[in-house]
Amino acid sequence: MRTIYLIRHGEPERTGHVSRCLGHTNLALSIRGRKESMELASWFKSRCVEAVYSSPLSRCMETAEYIAGEQQRVHVEEGLVELDAGEWENMEFTEIRSRYPQLYEERGRSIGTVPPPGGESFARGAERLQDALNRILGNTRGDVAVVTHCGVSRGLMCGILGWDINRVLEVPQPYGGISRILADDDGGFRGFYEQTGVKPLLYPDHGICRRLSDRYSVPEHIRLHEAAVARLAHQWAVRLKRLGYDIDPELLRTAGLLHDIARLKPDHARAGARILRMEGYPVMAGIIQCHHRLEGGEESGLTERTLLFLADKMTLEDRMVDIDERFRQSAPKCTTPQARENHRLQYNQAQAVRHCLESAMGSLEAADAFGTSPQASVDRKARIREWAAG
Repeated sequence: MRTIYLIRHGEPERTGHVSRCLGHTNLALSIRGRKESMELASWFKSRCVEAVYSSPLSRCMETAEYIAGEQQRVHVEEGLVELDAGEWENMEFTEIRSRYPQLYEERGRSIGTVPPPGGESFARGAERLQDALNRILGNTRGDVAVVTHCGVSRGLMCGILGWDINRVLEVPQPYGGISRILADDDGGFRGFYEQTGVKPLLYPDHGICRRLSDRYSVPEHIRLHEAAVARLAHQWAVRLKRLGYDIDPELLRTAGLLHDIARLKPDHARAGARILRMEGYPVMAGIIQCHHRLEGGEESGLTERTLLFLADKMTLEDRMVDIDERFRQSAPKCTTPQARENHRLQYNQAQAVRHCLESAMGSLEAADAFGTSPQASVDRKARIREWAAG
């Protein structure tokens, strides 16, 4: 089997602060997009690809040139271009809704198959992309890197995943994300995927964490809680790693800083995990999706997931507290039998993880080192913010 690395280009320059329908509009990479392209280039240094192909649009060509480096040239394939937006090209979505209300509503119901006027549907774009990949496979024998666009890639991946085409917007395709598709050695395209829309780095840097928090409108008091949880979990992880445990402190730190990114939504742990998957960080998504409640049996081990869970259960707002105090504070919110049962289960899981952690590294200090005075609270918040900023 051969691997097609299907890559979405890096972030392009913005055309203002409003949301537009962009297809063939030719945009260069932004500063962030160039950084994402460098991350892709670094990731590909340890992988052998026979050829690098690109859409003819600048944002893809620039990304592909980073990946190809000085050792390879970039092959242009016209069939990799983004969906044709027709009359809606570069038009603000507010204007589209105003000028085409009936078609906009119809497309909302069947987004995968209804095209913009004079443009392409996701389904048609997927067919075109598959034809282009077949041509690329016919001209090569090894693995290939293919830089293309979000719309056509989502349409193609819907078919590979076996999804209804109208679920197309659920397919992760972040800027600089990689989808790995397996193809036959004889050049035939068969849709077996290994991953969909995954960023080359396991977790984002501090700047991207802040951007994500801004994008999803995380309030300041929740960010402070996230930072306090992350700080506590990171301290444990560093100690456990020194003791020989297979724990990644920086991965856990970053997961902690984003674990409540969907705090204001229902079932916020799973909602947050969905956000991080869409942003290209599936490993982090797997860590935060159970920070509210662990899967059965997990509490008997020490992993990034269980450490984040415990740190959250020992942090009240931005203060480290004992498990009993944390659960006393949250108990009045449990007003149904199911909620009370979940509360009891979480308490037992937290105690079990704490027991494992204390067995590994000794007693956990649950006192707030800053004290409880108003000035102590100010000092604690300042120290946590300083730590979160790196």
